[in-house]
Amino acid sequence: MKKHIFLFLLTITSTSYSQVITPSLSPISKVYQRVGLTDIEIEYSRPAVKSRTIFGEVVPYNKIWRTGANKNTTISFSKDVSFYEKIVKKGKYSIYTIPYEVGWRLILYNEIENNGMPIPWDKNKVILDVIGQSYDLPFSVESFQISFDNIKSNSATLSFSWANKLAVFPFEVFTSKQVINNIKEILHTENATTWDYHNSALYYYHNGLDINKSKEWFDKSLSMRKGDFPYWVFAYKAQIYNRYGDKKTALKAAKKSLNLAKKNGNHHAIGMAERALKDVSESILLQTRNKYLKPEQ
Repeated sequence: MKKHIFLFLLTITSTSYSQVITPSLSPISKVYQRVGLTDIEIEYSRPAVKSRTIFGEVVPYNKIWRTGANKNTTISFSKDVSFYEKIVKKGKYSIYTIPYEVGWRLILYNEIENNGMPIPWDKNKVILDVIGQSYDLPFSVESFQISFDNIKSNSATLSFSWANKLAVFPFEVFTSKQVINNIKEILHTENATTWDYHNSALYYYHNGLDINKSKEWFDKSLSMRKGDFPYWVFAYKAQIYNRYGDKKTALKAAKKSLNLAKKNGNHHAIGMAERALKDVSESILLQTRNKYLKPEQ
């Protein structure tokens, strides 16, 4: 009798502590992307096609979908963003979509612990409801995928792809406003460094902002630096002065950049310097042509 009890207890113990681990049919994925100065993170599960007809059957048209599998998909923004001129405040939200045969709806829901679909659905928690475009793909995407595409300083596209469908939702971030405010704040203090002036100058240059300020800050940066300047400093100087209109100084800086880059021996350095010299030379040529071009009678 005691032997039977011992074997019974041994069986229960073995069963209780047995842990067979198998892979998830819809593995969890995290996507992190910085757009401008805004950090965005998505967490979702990725179901597979597995020879099924997805849209119209597994995922019905015209009905709300959890946009993934298992627990609800979430997205977080470190700063405010805008979809189709509708502001989404920084925070973390659930993603829901409604696929149509043409176009998709994107819904952001202000609750993240829904275990799939919230019951009941609270329309007061919907903080975004917009229509995006969808496309038929010439190939099949086996595992559901959320990604960020067309990434620029002030915008990007939130994309959903699965089976033969792609849905896209462009959005904007407020990088320019954030950077300009930061520049104004930092450069008006005594703690502004040469790199603060350097980065400010290049930001204004690359984004087509006030070239006078770009040149002023770049010159200030140079005046604060000590020692010899590397090739890339002269390459940037050539580009800024060229747009400012001082072609003579720009050409001199571009040639200096190329000479230093050749001494450096790195082909990336030489390429950067050559592009700066090419841009300045073409700008001077165009200016010369326009000067002697006779107006039409």
